Parts: sequence; C-alpha cells; structure tokens
Amino acid sequence: MDILFAGLSRPVSVNGCEDVITLFATVLRDWPHKSSTSSEPSVIQIFRTKAGYTRTSPWLDEPKTYTDPVDAVCDFVVDLVNAYMEDRSDLLFLHCAAAVFPTGVTLLLSDYEGGKSTLSTRLLAAGVPIVSDDVVPIEPQTGFAHALGVMPRLRHPLPTKGDPDFKTFIAEHGGPASERFQYINTLKSMQVPYGPVGEITNLVILNRRRDATPSLEPIAMNDALKHIILRNFARKSGGLSILDSLHHLVQNTNCFRLSYDQAVQTLPILKTAFSSAALEQQL
Repeated sequence: MDILFAGLSRPVSVNGCEDVITLFATVLRDWPHKSSTSSEPSVIQIFRTKAGYTRTSPWLDEPKTYTDPVDAVCDFVVDLVNAYMEDRSDLLFLHCAAAVFPTGVTLLLSDYEGGKSTLSTRLLAAGVPIVSDDVVPIEPQTGFAHALGVMPRLRHPLPTKGDPDFKTFIAEHGGPASERFQYINTLKSMQVPYGPVGEITNLVILNRRRDATPSLEPIAMNDALKHIILRNFARKSGGLSILDSLHHLVQNTNCFRLSYDQAVQTLPILKTAFSSAALEQQL
C-alpha cells in the first residue's frame, strides 16, 4: 500500500504491516495522509520480514528492523521528516520543541535528551498547546513556525517523579507504547495540526540541572544564535543563507535561558513571562 503524506512529492510504501498503518492514523493523525495511486516511486519502504518491521530509505546506509511496531514508527518519523525536508527546501528545520503562549510561539531548545519533550508535554498537561516536541519547520522570511502534526513522545522511564498531576495526565492520555517509548494521546484542541502556526516571538534555551533554582533570564543575541545554529539541520540552502535567516530569526525574538531541575517548576515562570499581561506590557 502506498501512502502520500502532505508536503511530500513521493509516497511511502507499506507492505504486510497493517498495524503500522493503524499507528499512522494515531501517531500521525494531524499530519494529513491518504492512500496514493501515484506513479512516483516510493521514497520510504516499510515491509514485514521474519525479523520484524524493516525500513529502507535514501537516508539509511542499510535497512533498519524493529520487532515492535511502535519502535518502528518512532524511527520511521525520522525519515518522514527527512523526506519532508527534501521537498521543502524553502523552510528552515530546527531540532527543538515549541509551544503556543499568548505572546506567540515559543521555541524550546536543549541538547539531545535535554528535556524538551518532557517540558513541552508538561506544558501540554497544564493547558498550553504545543507545536512539536522535537522538530519545528520555520519560514525564514516571516519567522512563522509550522507544525507537522506528530503526537508527542516520551522515553521510559516516564519523568513523573514528584509530579502527581503529570503522572495522572499521562495515565489518562497514554497513547501507543513500547518498552522504550510512550506516545501521549493529546486532545485535538491541544495538539497543533499540520501547517503554519504563527510568528515565533520567544526563544528559550533549556538549562536543566540537578537542584537548580528555577529562573528565566534574558540572554544576549550572540548566545542565542550559537545555540540555534547547532540545532539547525536544514542543508539544501547555502550556509550563508541559513546563517542569515537564523540571525534574522534571533534578532526578532526575545531570547532567554530557563534554569530548572524538574519540569513542573517551570510552569508558573513560563505562564507568567509569556502571558497576556506580559504582552500588554510590551505594547
């Protein structure tokens, strides 16, 4: 079966993996996709073998196989984003999370496994809509963030220690899961669907440290630019063009460093800083 995802020129081929197709309808429910009758060759292939769910793509040196369908779909999303990025060279792509506050879209940047998925999902549990917990496409000319519509995902063990409200939220909104991952089945009103979202107005560098005193401090533009350059993975545009676009983005956003230990500590800080009242003070 060939499936065409919005924004891709070529379909994804899925053979003998009905459970994977079922997971697409859940995990990628807000990224429009449909059965395809296109004559274009598939860009990604997923098929069932004796070893499990095997995938090939132009971004893999050799086929990858997973025994659990949830793990297979988790890893497939990486290539799905690669395919989208291949066809959307007009966009920048940042490895970060993003949430929607009254003051605008706020990017949340961290190192790998630095807490962005936990924080963005904790914000979601507190009623803050999220754009993504992992990848954000951006229009370089307008500074508008786009959503891909991928359900947020946490790694096991789940980060609920000392936060009973978050533990309850995950229990009530648990989506597909494996031994490694847990998807969060968000309400449609809280998961921003595929497409343009709005202007990026805030950029927050996450600084999660044990026993850190929770604080949100402004940082210099050059400091923010260094962080955002390291998290850019668009490659089709020229290096100077990408640097200029990132510089323009940072110039037009409020840049901060968020220090904290547990995600729950950040909720009052972020909600106050990026509230309607804060917006009125800026006007």
